[in-house]
Parts: sequence; C-alpha cells; structure tokens
Amino acid sequence: MKLSLNRLFEEAYEASSELQKKLASIYPIEFNVHFSSLSVMSIRLTKTEQILASEALSHPQFSLSLDSATMLYALRHQNIPAHAFEGDSELALMFFLAIKESNVDLEVLIYKHLGTIPALITRSFATNTIKSHLSQDGYSRAHQLQAALRAMAIRVDRLEQVTTS
Repeated sequence: MKLSLNRLFEEAYEASSELQKKLASIYPIEFNVHFSSLSVMSIRLTKTEQILASEALSHPQFSLSLDSATMLYALRHQNIPAHAFEGDSELALMFFLAIKESNVDLEVLIYKHLGTIPALITRSFATNTIKSHLSQDGYSRAHQLQAALRAMAIRVDRLEQVTTS
C-alpha cells in the first residue's frame, strides 16, 4: 500500500519556504522506518513526489529503528540517538535537522493528512514529554505534598483517638 504525502509536504513548504530549499538540496531521499511492534515502512522523497509505503525498500539510503524508549528520548531531547540509524547517517541528520528547524506544526499536518489517531499519538508523546520535564521540578514538590498529607493523616488519626477515648 502506498500513501502520497505530496499534500502534506506542500502545506509544510507553504508554512516554511526554508524547508523546501533545504530538502531540495538533499533530494532524493529513500529510507526505511521500523517501529518496534509494526512492520517496516518506507519513505521516498523526491522533488516531485513524496510517498509512504507499507513495504520496506531493498536498498534504502538509511534506516531508522524506533522503539518506545527511543521515541520518548527523541521527543524529550529533540534528538534521535545515533544507534537508531543505519546507513547514511549524514543524510539522515541533514533531513531531520531540516524538519526540526522548519518550525512547522507537525501535529496539525499529521491530523489533516494522516488522521486523528496518529495526531493523538503525537500529542500524547509530546504531552508526556512536557509532563516529564515538569515532573523533574515537580518531583520534589510531590514528595513534599505527600509528606504533608501523611503528617495530616497522622494528626487526624490522633485527633480521632483523643475524641473517642
């Protein structure tokens, strides 16, 4: 099964002309993407056509292998670890840097062209990443709150003992 990504890229180019210039300088790009529990997919990008296919390419320029931990790391640090790439890592780096620097709202594009569920998954990953950043500061606050609640529970227990005695 092949899915055209032309409209998605057209909108991304409208939002960021720099993205089109940067990608045009490195086209054609052909790579495989493997998510841990899904089959391998491939993406072919040229100046005239962008395709997502459900079958793997036999000779991709690079491959990207992602599991849930790698995805969370990538979203948290806005960087895909080097061990996730096989093949031409320089081309992969140039491709992902062009997308990262474009400041295109990927969630909206994903929603418009790939549907609600992929957009919700993207939002879920991003929200969890933001929460995890906040929770690093909130971790000590959570412990303080937990300690305060525990102290209040002890006081309530003591008060109940005094009133029932």
